Amino acid sequence: MRELNLDKNIIDNELLENPADANQNVETEDASTLKENEEKEKSLEEEISQALKLLRDNKLSPSEYQELYKKAFSAAENLLKADLELAQKFKNLPTSDGFRSDKYKLKGGETDTKTKTRILEVEYGIDYHRAWEIQQIDDELVKETIEEAKKKGKLPTLELAIRLFRKKRSAENKAKKMEEKRKSFAAVHSTGAISSDVERYSVIYANPVYESEENDKNLTVSIDDMKKIQIPADDNAILFLWSNSTDLIASLEVITAWGFTYREHAIWDFGKAKTAELCFETRHKVLLAATKGDNLPKPKLKKASVYQERREATEVKPTYYYETIERMFPEESYLDVFSAKPCNPKWKTLFNKDEKEKNNEAN
Repeated sequence: MRELNLDKNIIDNELLENPADANQNVETEDASTLKENEEKEKSLEEEISQALKLLRDNKLSPSEYQELYKKAFSAAENLLKADLELAQKFKNLPTSDGFRSDKYKLKGGETDTKTKTRILEVEYGIDYHRAWEIQQIDDELVKETIEEAKKKGKLPTLELAIRLFRKKRSAENKAKKMEEKRKSFAAVHSTGAISSDVERYSVIYANPVYESEENDKNLTVSIDDMKKIQIPADDNAILFLWSNSTDLIASLEVITAWGFTYREHAIWDFGKAKTAELCFETRHKVLLAATKGDNLPKPKLKKASVYQERREATEVKPTYYYETIERMFPEESYLDVFSAKPCNPKWKTLFNKDEKEKNNEAN
């Protein structure tokens, strides 16, 4: 691509009057090549799809299908490597921050700075987000795409490469968010966060957001981090820990790590079924009840083990359970482990800090 030798803040008048300079021929050719490659890849996929249908209908032998697939795979692999070259061109496009400080003349006479977005959209005719994804294709991603195609019996196309990139980026972003949440969690629930002379509680309520629930709004907690929490429980106490079908076994391990023994459980039917992972569409959460000590608090009330209340956001548990626990154990002390704020003055949380402690931190 031609480098423009411009004094700073000076517009190339020839380019301003006629954006279709000699560079555009090369750029239009690149854009056409990318489009042609995509069309060829789609055509190859259609051919393989039709061949697979013929194979299933016994109109094509396995050896004939394999021969067709091998040829289509080789052609798609060459197209993908050609796309890699185009990706490098897009990535190396200079912008207004570099030597491409010229401008476009728009309708009405106004001008627009020649940023990479404008270069890709005006000269190449490619949506910027699409072009950005194409720019992420590198040698490693090409190799991964070829391996994935071989494993799944597909063709190594640009679309497959982009799907793999999106999947990898999503996993990296999720891991980053999880790590940030773990650090935030550890800062609040570190061993030194609870003093040795802190009040002990006879009723413990814990409503964690498990990693499997993939909640971006609340503080997601790993099982390992949960096990490390030093729960200030009385020698004789009862624990209510929320769990779900996926994390049920791990939740039982948490109960043991906290010094409790599982006794029974209740079900909250939230009415809106989630997608089935195996056989059943999930529409419930499990509230595990566990105990510690021999001289346990005696419940003044007993309720049915199944409660039904519809909720759109299933991480938000009904206040019914707070109220029920208070009625069951009206004279006990209550600790809500994971809530940032207590539901009412009767409850304390591990996030609570008295005014003296807040003032000391502020100073």
